[in-house]
Amino acid sequence: MTLPKMLMIGHSHLAALETAQMQRRASATARSLPITVAQLRKPAYRMTPEVPPTSPEAFSPAVRELVEKLQPELIVSVVAGNAHTVLSLIEHPVPFDFVMEPHAALDERRALLPLSLVRTLLEGQMRMGLRVMRALSHLAQVPVVHLAAPPPIPSEAHIRQHPEAFAEALADGKVTPAAIRLKLWHLHEQRVAEHCRELGFAQLPVPEGTQDEHGFLRPEGWNLDPAHANAWYGERVLQQLETHAAALAASSVQKATA
Repeated sequence: MTLPKMLMIGHSHLAALETAQMQRRASATARSLPITVAQLRKPAYRMTPEVPPTSPEAFSPAVRELVEKLQPELIVSVVAGNAHTVLSLIEHPVPFDFVMEPHAALDERRALLPLSLVRTLLEGQMRMGLRVMRALSHLAQVPVVHLAAPPPIPSEAHIRQHPEAFAEALADGKVTPAAIRLKLWHLHEQRVAEHCRELGFAQLPVPEGTQDEHGFLRPEGWNLDPAHANAWYGERVLQQLETHAAALAASSVQKATA
């Protein structure tokens, strides 16, 4: 079955999928997917902040021209994925925790914040990503599927060995306990799921087999930085996306022949 043409739009989490796609193209056995990528961090593709997200013109002319030329049949959203890391990777000067069912608080010596306050702080970090998602709903009149952000890397040793953009902060700071970072990731994904429902987007969860017994990203998927997954993880997302796109294509054929 011919898969629909896909336009994948997003930020830094795109890298794992792009690398996995390149590995497929270089393979004699794997099928590469009909994906075109728009990396919104590139100058030509950056959003237009003064335009409301209810207009396609919130995207740059280069993105809109790409949509016009490609005529995608499915938009793949890879945005709003790292706000939890920005908020949680480096320990706050006043160490905090919060209760979020079914997770308990870690340590009574930490400041226990209300869940509502943590949610507000996180949403402040997510504002731009949520804005991009809303704009996507006005970019093209085709289905949109949003990809879950990869879960956090639990290992402090790995984070310190590969600090990347967090090098300066990590030189003097502590890494927030992994269990708190995992809760913030869950809270992040809850808010993204709410936004997907509001916008009518499909959403793909973290692929099966990519999390350890506690819910963290498995070591096979760790990238050489504190915040992203690698091509091992990206390949499993591509497999998941391929299944979703095939189901969408089969549904379209069924409707056309009904």
